[in-house]
Amino acid sequence: MENDWDEFVLGEVTSLRNGAGIKQEYFSEAEDAVPLVKVSNFTLDSVDISEFTKVDAEHAVKWTSHLLKKKDTLIATVGSWPPNWSSVVGKVIRVPDEAEGSIQNQNTCCILPTEAIDEDFLYYVLRDKNFSNYIVNVAQGSANQARVPVKKIGEYKFRGPKSKLAQAKIGKTLRILDEKLANSGRVSKTLEQIAQAIFKSWFVDFDPVIDNALAAGNDIPEALQYKAEQRKQAQELAASPEKNCKPLSDDIRALFPIEFEQTDEASIGIAGWIPKGWRVSSTDAELVIKGGSTPSTKNPDFWDGGDIHWTSPKDLSGIDSKILLDTSRKITEAGLAKITSGLLPVDTVLMSSRAPVGYLALAKVPLAINQGYIALQCEKDLTPEYTMLFLDSIMDEIKGISGGTTFAEISKKTFRGIKLVVPSKPVINAFTLIAKTNYDKITENIKQTNSLTETRDYLLPKLVSGEISLTEVHYGR
Repeated sequence: MENDWDEFVLGEVTSLRNGAGIKQEYFSEAEDAVPLVKVSNFTLDSVDISEFTKVDAEHAVKWTSHLLKKKDTLIATVGSWPPNWSSVVGKVIRVPDEAEGSIQNQNTCCILPTEAIDEDFLYYVLRDKNFSNYIVNVAQGSANQARVPVKKIGEYKFRGPKSKLAQAKIGKTLRILDEKLANSGRVSKTLEQIAQAIFKSWFVDFDPVIDNALAAGNDIPEALQYKAEQRKQAQELAASPEKNCKPLSDDIRALFPIEFEQTDEASIGIAGWIPKGWRVSSTDAELVIKGGSTPSTKNPDFWDGGDIHWTSPKDLSGIDSKILLDTSRKITEAGLAKITSGLLPVDTVLMSSRAPVGYLALAKVPLAINQGYIALQCEKDLTPEYTMLFLDSIMDEIKGISGGTTFAEISKKTFRGIKLVVPSKPVINAFTLIAKTNYDKITENIKQTNSLTETRDYLLPKLVSGEISLTEVHYGR
């Protein structure tokens, strides 16, 4: 019967393929070099292709038997022990479309299912906590460098439906949930990229001001001539029939000046030139800057049963967007009383000031912060969305002025001296209307994603173990 279950041994229903041991001398930056997937490229459930090591194309020919296909399942055979889950041994990911054709590294094992097992079902069996617990038990090595023998991976035993059709139903149910999560993540990423692109165009490159100056026939400063030529080319390209791009609306363009003026600050604007009527200021003058602290962890009165959000930069290390909706730790009212900055309101801008410098987030819950943050409240002309994207646009500069011997850190004193251009209020408001809409949509996406993740994480172990059947599962399409 379809519901009959049996015990499987991983090595009997799959082929286990070790990765390629490629020496560093064969690494290459050539255009035709072949990407190499290493454990360091693993994300939560996929592969980050942005920082691939690549292998010389001629040498890569020797490893064609180790080329990856999309949807292949990879396991990290080398890594750290829990709780360092970012690089933990036994981490299981699936190869995305864009990584197809890459070579698998020697510290990975590729799990290739036979006809006896459905590939989706198998993937979720390996994503189950029972498998990760098994790997931790059989792994060998030190705390920072654990290794699991491929033979031991093959000895893993699990239960599953005898019927491949029943396996496929379980796998498809969980895959649909994952696809919904991935799509939500892509939408959020796109919305943030749009906000970043508009900020750069309006407030870094000053595109609308250059367009206005060109349209009015005003002189363009010599330092901005190259930008003017770029804008002319962009306008011609946008007007071409094949592009049919919509220009910035007249009512928005009318908010921007039609000429530039020079400032005494050569590092501000473009070579010291800023839109006429805008002003040069500093973070200290425009923002309320606060720090935080950590209530004594030895005093349970500050922590036990607490329901007040308290954040350290660690909370930002695992999120894909710049929206913070929850914190890993909570404090009590007694704990909050130990933090001089108190409870910060919704839409406080957070920037990690050390270990590392540069995480950014917009708080969407009231919270308190530890000493690893600089918190910014916008009580004058600048808005939270504008402020966060401004900081994002100058993050290289912020990191460059950070000090520290053991680790980089930017002090509040140094941060207060950062110069910035303050646009007119109507322009800030017009930008904020767009950016806030995008970040509000991202916030709702994250809430939906969290709900879907809870559903998936609840269902996964129960479905792959047979504890519940698909007749009990209901989810929206």
